[in-house]
Parts: sequence; C-alpha cells; structure tokens
Amino acid sequence: MKRIIAIIALSSAALTLQACGCDDSSYTPWDGMSDMGDTSWDHISEGTYDPSGDYVPEFPSGTGSIQGIVYSPNPPPGADPSLRKFPISGALVYITDREPSAIPDGVYCHECVEMPETQPHDFSNPDGSFTITNLRGGTYLLVIQKGEFRKVRYIDVVDDVTTTIDEETTTFPNAHHPEAGDTTPSIAVALGSYDDMEDILAKIGLCDLDTESHAVQSTCDHIDFYDNGGGSGEPSFESLLRDPVAIDRYQIIFVPCSVAIDRYQIIFVPCSSSTTDTAIQDSTVAANVRRWVDAGGKWYVADWSYDLLEQVFPDFIDFEGDDASLGSADSASGSFDTVGRAVDTDLRQWLELGISVNPDNVDFIENWDCILALGAVPGTDPDTGEAITIVPDTYCEGPITRSNSCMSGNAPLTLTFPYGCGKVLYTTYHTVGEMSSSHADLHLQEQILVYMILEIGLCTDPVIII
Repeated sequence: MKRIIAIIALSSAALTLQACGCDDSSYTPWDGMSDMGDTSWDHISEGTYDPSGDYVPEFPSGTGSIQGIVYSPNPPPGADPSLRKFPISGALVYITDREPSAIPDGVYCHECVEMPETQPHDFSNPDGSFTITNLRGGTYLLVIQKGEFRKVRYIDVVDDVTTTIDEETTTFPNAHHPEAGDTTPSIAVALGSYDDMEDILAKIGLCDLDTESHAVQSTCDHIDFYDNGGGSGEPSFESLLRDPVAIDRYQIIFVPCSVAIDRYQIIFVPCSSSTTDTAIQDSTVAANVRRWVDAGGKWYVADWSYDLLEQVFPDFIDFEGDDASLGSADSASGSFDTVGRAVDTDLRQWLELGISVNPDNVDFIENWDCILALGAVPGTDPDTGEAITIVPDTYCEGPITRSNSCMSGNAPLTLTFPYGCGKVLYTTYHTVGEMSSSHADLHLQEQILVYMILEIGLCTDPVIII
C-alpha cells in the first residue's frame, strides 16, 4: 500500500508534504535529487549545478541510515517535573535537498495524494520511532511534520553508519518561527467560564505556566484569545464568528465549554456561559463557520458548547434533548465520570505502545452531554463524482454512568467528521477534566486531546456535503 500525503501546490516548483497515512517502503539509494521544493537552499553538501539549475551532489560510495523518535513540544520552563513530552505517532519524516515551501498562515485545504516512492521518508510508529535507510552520505534537510507542526533542520548522513538524530532535532517546536524552520498552527481559543483549554496548550509548551499551572496568556505564541464568557478585555467570540475575513487567519478554533472566523487554521470553543449560543442561530454566523471549515478549518467543540456544533452541522450528531432548543442536552444531563475505551486503531496503538496506557481502561472525567446516535450524511466525492455517506468517526466511547441514563451500552465520547476540506472534533467531557481544580500534569483525556489535535491537522480527502 502506498503512503498518502498532502501536497500543497504553492507554485509548480514549490511543494509541501503533509502526512496522512503510513506503511513501510523501500528505496534505491537516493542521490540527493528531488523535484520537490525550490532551490533556495543551494549550499547543502558539496556538488555542482547543471545548466538546468538542478543540484548535482557528489557523494562517496556506500549508503547510510538515520533513525530517531518524534516528540511533542517541550513543556515550558519551570513546569512541574511530572509534565513531560511524549512520542508522536504518524508524523511524516523525510529528507530533501530543497527548502520546503511555507505552510500557509491561515486556513487552507491540503488534500491527500500519493507519496512519491523515490522520496526518502518514513512515518513515525506509535512509539514515535522512525527509520530512513539507503541514503548516500552528505548533508541534507530533515523535515518532520504532522498537521501544521513542522521542524526543518540540517542533518549529516554518514556512509555505512546508522545515525541517531538527537531529541532536540526531533522534538516539535513550541513557537512559530518559520524563518528558522519552526512552524506551529495558528489558533484561536474562545475563553469559556468553566474549561481552561489554554492550560493544555501551555502544558505542551505553546505558553508559559504560572505557579498554579494555568497558562500565562501573554506568552502564548501564535494563539489569539476571545471572550466567550470567561475572558477579560479580549474581543468577543461572537465578533470573530461574524467576521469572515478574521476567521480565515486561523487553522484551528477551540470552543471549550460555552459558546468571528477565516484567518485561523484551528479554533477551540470550550465550555462557558456565554451568549454566543444565541448568535450561532443567526444563519449568517452559521454560514461563516461552515464556509471556514469547508475551506480547511478545524473546529473543536466541547460538552456544553455543543450548540456550536448542533446548530451549524445538525445532521451529523443526534444529541439528547430537543435539537431545535438551545441548551436542551445540557439541561437534560448531569456531570458524570466514566471508564471508557479507545476505539480507533491508531489511537489504541499510541496509547499502548507510545505512552504505556491500557486503551480499554481510560478515565474520562466530567462528561456533561449524551450522544444518542450518529448521522449518515449524504455527500459526493469531488474527484469521482460518486455518492458517498459520511458518518462521524468515534475515537473513544464509554458507558453513561448517571442516574438518568440516556441510553444503555457505550456512547461516543470523542469523535470527528469531515466537512468539505476541514474537520470537526467534539468531546462530551471537559478538555481539562477537573474544572474545579488545577493540576500540574496532563490528565490522560488531555493527552488524547493533544493526539486528536494533531490527527485533525492531517491531510484530508475533501467531500461535498449534499
């Protein structure tokens, strides 16, 4: 089976790779030639240029290999010793003699295509390990990427030697400095009243932490904050939802517990007691969100902010309560803890092999809403024109453990679904677990969320929703 990547065509000579699947491949010895990228990094190894401008390296005989482990970003300085980085599975690792083209700053669509078999590469295993073999000696660029996290560094390959790449080189960056080879996603966070999503981002190094293990927002890199019932002085989240130009600056939007969009690639909406739920019933606001996700945005919503999903994408998930009535699922439910399991195969392998956790015994703390059923949404494959059915993918599930149980058996607790070129992620539980207390480490459900953030950043096969 051939590997899948996403190639973002910024020009005919400038391409960017994005991991989206994995298996092993073998190669003939790579001679340093590549048709990927431009020729701006022309000082790599010793060699000459032919009249066409292609680089012709001069290598000795024999081949070498490289190996290493891909890690999440380092925790911030001064963090509790219990807070440690962890291995990243499914990251694309490749070497090249050309500088990779820049990842767009805002929302964009990166579609999955076949990885050229001649490009030396690997995808990190569940324990983060990778190996690239059959390389001629010389100095190259090593590119490590998953989603919008990317690190580019020089490495030396030695003939007849397997070189272990140091952790500093294989650890994802915690700040956005593309000129230095470090890229992180552009993120918006809707500050809620109950769920401090920003603390998780800080614990993976994107912000500093204070003495109570909360994020110091002024230090957060490549992240903007909006008042969604829990902010102080930030612009309102509703203003972002109503502004299609502003939305496009982001790649991810987080909407933690509670409830303005295109400049971002990711937006988080955690739980809060905001009035944004009412605004989302405005057809213009809902259309702004759908357009942004369709263009490639990643929309993360948690527990009591479910209306930010229900009102915008009503056909994908059937929540408890009256779907047309705001907060109906919230008022029907009470908080509950449950012991669930990972369903997705790759997630199970990462839990077991990457961080040594039993995937069938996962504590999910402070769940609030109940998902009754998953929709089957008709769509069209834009490449073939064939009709398809889109069903959300469940990553984690567990029993509803409360007195007024909405269903028997296991219910989805963590799931995603595609929309256009983007993706939607929903969790029934608080992202940070215990909302009434701070904690220095990362709860397991928080580590799973970090895994999910990276997963939804991968390439996608766009779909057209009918």
